[in-house]
Amino acid sequence: MAGSESGWRPPYDESTLRTKHQSRRSQVHHELSRELLLKEGTENLLRAKIDSKARKKAEMELSFYNCKLQLLREELNELNSSVLVYQTVGNATTRIPMLPIPMKETEPAKFNKVILPMLMNHYHVSSEDFSQPLEEINRMREMAQQPGRDNAGIELLFEYCNQLYFIDRRFYPSDRKPIADVYFQWFDLWSGTVAAQRSIAFEKANVMFNIAALYSQMAIEQDRATVSGLEEATELFEQSAGMLQLMSKAFVNSPSLDISSEAINALFLLMMAQAHECNWEQIMIKEQEGDVELAINIAKETCQVASSYRAVADAFDATKVLKDKIAPFWTAMVKV
Repeated sequence: MAGSESGWRPPYDESTLRTKHQSRRSQVHHELSRELLLKEGTENLLRAKIDSKARKKAEMELSFYNCKLQLLREELNELNSSVLVYQTVGNATTRIPMLPIPMKETEPAKFNKVILPMLMNHYHVSSEDFSQPLEEINRMREMAQQPGRDNAGIELLFEYCNQLYFIDRRFYPSDRKPIADVYFQWFDLWSGTVAAQRSIAFEKANVMFNIAALYSQMAIEQDRATVSGLEEATELFEQSAGMLQLMSKAFVNSPSLDISSEAINALFLLMMAQAHECNWEQIMIKEQEGDVELAINIAKETCQVASSYRAVADAFDATKVLKDKIAPFWTAMVKV
């Protein structure tokens, strides 16, 4: 576990655009969560028998909360649709920007507070034997929320995912009630609401989603003005798509929109379409006048790119909930 530290970076310098972007997304998620709780409380109050003056006040508060929620959701959509913060300088000025998947955010989950008492009461073992390893798993989870956008960051997320496999096997047997009961809370990427489950599968699905997101963000950072940069971007987009495909097979009952089968399929198609576009840009760089075979390849790849993006647009439009929640900028970009 000690080696996982290389995949984590301390919080970014507050002066950078990406730091402010990440920080604001986190704030919006927590503000949404708070406003939803206030709205729910006000709605419960309106269902009770209260006098007309209190009812009028509650109705005014409910209207305020609905307006605040609408503004926060619009801001979240704008933050999720931001692409320039992930681009290299060259790509941002000379290339049509591509779409990275934003990483999901989560609330703290303390393994030691649940598993350690269970070990002491059920197996009568000393807390000293297990407190340090459980603290390391907690720390690994915290670090996995701010991975570096590089291979070390990917390795960190995979390492945490592997630890979840062993925790699942030991404390979440499939044939009976879980021995441990850790509560995992993740913010829905599109709506900002909190989805929660006492399930390692749910935790793994969200971590796998973040691995796919990190691959896509690394792909965006590649220099698309060079063949080598485009080759790397193509591979990273394909790896992102592969992780999404694996996730869709491993986790089928989703409590939140962003990891539903429809949403994952749409993101998978988007990653593959962007991989095809990078491949097309490679061919265009290699183009030589009078090369008939290369011209035919360009025509074929152009058709493939167009077809891929049509499939993405259809996937975005296919599900009403997804169509309403996904950032409008994304819908516009895949139809360019």
